[in-house]
Amino acid sequence: MMWRIIFLFILLCSIGLNVYLLGQKNFSLLGANFPYTNCTTNIADNSKSLSTGSQKNSPFNNNLLTEKFIRKTDNESTSKNNLINELTVNSDDTEINNLPVQIKQAIIEQDYSLAAVLINGFEQKDHLMVLSLKSFWFDDAERLIKTMNFISAENSLIAFLEYSPDDLDFLFLSVDLYVEKQQILLAINHAFNIQFHAFDEAQQQNSIMLTNSLIRQEIKRLFDLGLWLELAEFTQQVGEFDLEPFYIQWIYAVALYEQGDFETSLNELEPLLEQANYKLKATALFDRIEIALREPSMIPLERQGEHYIVQGLINEDYTVSLMIDTGASISLLSQSAFDQISPHTEFEYVKDIRLNTAGGQVISSIYKVAKFELQGYKVKNILFAVSPYISEGNDGLLGMNFLSSFDFHIDQNNNLLTLENK
Repeated sequence: MMWRIIFLFILLCSIGLNVYLLGQKNFSLLGANFPYTNCTTNIADNSKSLSTGSQKNSPFNNNLLTEKFIRKTDNESTSKNNLINELTVNSDDTEINNLPVQIKQAIIEQDYSLAAVLINGFEQKDHLMVLSLKSFWFDDAERLIKTMNFISAENSLIAFLEYSPDDLDFLFLSVDLYVEKQQILLAINHAFNIQFHAFDEAQQQNSIMLTNSLIRQEIKRLFDLGLWLELAEFTQQVGEFDLEPFYIQWIYAVALYEQGDFETSLNELEPLLEQANYKLKATALFDRIEIALREPSMIPLERQGEHYIVQGLINEDYTVSLMIDTGASISLLSQSAFDQISPHTEFEYVKDIRLNTAGGQVISSIYKVAKFELQGYKVKNILFAVSPYISEGNDGLLGMNFLSSFDFHIDQNNNLLTLENK
C-alpha cells in the first residue's frame, strides 16, 4: 500500500514539474514577440539620438520633418502623393511647426516642386499660415521678375499655379512676367484667360480690362514707330481678344493704307462707314485712298546705259532690283537672286519652259509668288521665270506681266516710271 502512495506522489511531482517548465517556455516566446520590457527607456534613448542627430546635421533644431523627408526622398519609389498623405495624416505638432520653415527654404533654394508639395500637405492644418507662405512665395517670384531672372520666375509661377490654378494674384503676376520678357502676345493671352479662373464679375472684368489695355499699349508703340507691317500682323492676331472689334479693324485698315495696300484697306473700311463711332474718320480715309488710286505714282528709276532699273518688293519683305523690259512677256529673276530669297519666302513651282536669251535657248523654271509691288502698286500671284541670266547691277527683268496691269509711262528725261490704275 505504501509503495502505491509513493508512486502517486512521484507521478504528481513529475506532472507539476513539466507544467512549470512548459509555462516558462511559453512566457519566453511571448516576450520575444512583444518586447515591451524597458520600452520607456528605448523610446527615450531613440528620441535623444534623433534630436542630437538633427541638431548636428540640419540648420533647423528638432527638425523631425527634415529627417523624415530625407528618408522618403532617398527612396525613389516614394511618390509625392504618399508624402502629402504622410504630412496630413501622420505629422505631429513638431513637424507642423517646422513645415513653414521648410517651405520657405525650398522657395529660396528654387525647389518649387517640393515647396508646392509641402504647402499642399500643410493647407488643411493652418489656413492663415498658408496665406503667409503664399505672400512669401509671391514676393520672391516678383523679385525674380524685377531682377530679370525670368527662367526661375517662370518655374516658380508654374509650380505654384499647378498647386493653386485659380489664384488670381499669381495669374496676374504671370502677365507681368511676359510683359517684362517682351512677349506681348503671351501676356495678352494670359490676361484674357484669367477671366475663366475668376469667380465673380468684377474679377472677370479686371481680366478683360487688362487685356484691352495691353492691346492698346502695343498698338500705340507700333503706330508711333511707324511699323505698319508689324501693326497689321498684330491686329490680325489679337482681334479675337478685343471687346471692340471695330477698333481693331480700323487700326488694321490704317496699317494697310500706310503700306500702300489701298484695295485691301478699302475692303476693311467699308463696314466701318456704317458705325457711328468710326463713320467720320473711316470716310476721310476712304476718300484719301480713292484719290491715291486715281493719282499716278511717280517711281524713281536708275539709269543703266540704255536701260532703267527699278526697286520692287517680293511678298512685302524682299527687295529686288529689276531692269524694265517691255519686250519680255514674263518677269525674270536671276538664279543667284532666287537662291538668296527662296529660303525665306514662298515660291510656288509651276512648270519649266524654254527661254530665248542673248546666249541662246535655256530651260527655265516658272514660279508664282503671292505678291510683287512697286511703291504700293501690287500684282498678286505673279509669275517669275528663274534662269542663269546674270546682269551686273540688277537681279532680273520686270516684264509685261506686271506692267500691263497698269497704265504706265517711262519719263526718260526725269528717269521716272509713272504707274496709274486702269
